[in-house]
Amino acid sequence: MFSVVLGLCLLIILVSKKVNVVVAAPVVIMLVALGNGMSPYEVVTGPYVAGAADFIQSFFFIFILGAIFGKVMEQSGG
Repeated sequence: MFSVVLGLCLLIILVSKKVNVVVAAPVVIMLVALGNGMSPYEVVTGPYVAGAADFIQSFFFIFILGAIFGKVMEQSGG
């Protein structure tokens, strides 16, 4: 339990230091897995990837619409 709280604190610190969350999250997950005595490879290839894929699948259209909106705003100078 302590490693999870420590990992959450580390993630908050890394993101506040402008580290990309796509980079920071897997690093923190590997550290939490090591802290709990688990294999980082099994954790990253198993539950983490499955959860990330499910999240992206659930919100795919929101991501696409956000990207399109951002491109329209960039092209229009808005």
